Amino acid sequence: MKKSRLVNSLLVSSMVLGLMVNTSASVVNAETTNDQKTENVKPAGIEFQTEGTLSLSGSAMDGLELVSNNTVTRGNLHLQYDVKSYASINWNDKTEAIFKLPEELNEIAASGKLIDYIESPHFSYNSTIGGNVEHDYTKGEMSVSKDPYSNAYLLKLQNPRISGVGINTKLTVSMNLDLGALVTDTGMRIPHAINRENYQFATTLAAVGEIIDWELVGNTNGSDLIPVEVLDPGYDLLQNVPTIKEPVYNTSTKISGVAYPKSAITVRDAADGKVIGKGVTDDSGIYEVAIPRQAVGTILSVTENTGVGESKPTTTIVQQDPNQLLPPTVDTGNTISESARSLKGKGSEIFDVITLTNLSTGETMITQVLPGNIWFINNIPASWFFVGNMFSVTEYNGTQDETSDPYYITVVADEK
Repeated sequence: MKKSRLVNSLLVSSMVLGLMVNTSASVVNAETTNDQKTENVKPAGIEFQTEGTLSLSGSAMDGLELVSNNTVTRGNLHLQYDVKSYASINWNDKTEAIFKLPEELNEIAASGKLIDYIESPHFSYNSTIGGNVEHDYTKGEMSVSKDPYSNAYLLKLQNPRISGVGINTKLTVSMNLDLGALVTDTGMRIPHAINRENYQFATTLAAVGEIIDWELVGNTNGSDLIPVEVLDPGYDLLQNVPTIKEPVYNTSTKISGVAYPKSAITVRDAADGKVIGKGVTDDSGIYEVAIPRQAVGTILSVTENTGVGESKPTTTIVQQDPNQLLPPTVDTGNTISESARSLKGKGSEIFDVITLTNLSTGETMITQVLPGNIWFINNIPASWFFVGNMFSVTEYNGTQDETSDPYYITVVADEK
């Protein structure tokens, strides 16, 4: 597979720009396959010996700030790239200002949202003979793309065409990046510095389509950094997940645990996402949220929101309360034939009361659990047995004054 590679015999400041220079350096633009060079090709119209300096400033240099109970993030980053040319002639090619973004911004860069938060992007060119050019970049002149030769993303700004002959010409590209508003609006947080020290930016000017040697740029003034390990304090907050005090039983009417102090807690049925309870942690991070009783096997999820967004969920499976009076069983399972007129099954304790309820009418029939824990009800009215009708069977223990959950039965058509 072929790729274009810039080869320079000397480490000169022109490489900071990714520009071709024919003074003080031997420059070739080579097509290589398996590291074999082809004929040298000289690009048209770019003959500079230059140097450039990237400067970062703004409130984000000390890290972003969380305000309004962590719901708003603030912090602005100003980027300015100053280029000085000492011997320029007839520069009229299409060029780009290219900013290599820190890898920690990859999620944001890949989202397509970055350009929406760039403010006052400006191009300024001053020449003693060629005159001045002032240009505000439009959104259409800015783009973000993956660097094919690294794991980073590149912010590219298309420069206006200029020509000039003079001494001490100066070119400046500048912009503001509202990082605080970006993470507030999108919910995308910025992870800790990969190198645990800083966030590294690099910048260059190049002809459109030029391949950039970023290692060379990084060894010159074409790079700068945000000197903090944690740029976004909201990132750590978003990594917090609540704990759940287990077990949660099918008889439970509350769920509790520990999360970040003063964070909002949301309890959901994990199967459909339905919210079944909400609460707030106290100053110690403890929460207790009221919930309706849940069936055995239900998966519950709990999330916390510290203000920067909802955390990943912690889940638990609802278990059978070992002290709960269990529902009675029915010998035919959850269905009964339409021609049947009796039911029988088993209960938990002798003398417990079994109640059979016709759910379509509310009518009931009662019996007791007999020795051997069996129960039965005969002579059930024929009017109860139509296809689709449902019965419930419950057991009541008078000693504990406890009623079991219902066991449901559906009337089905006779087999033919």
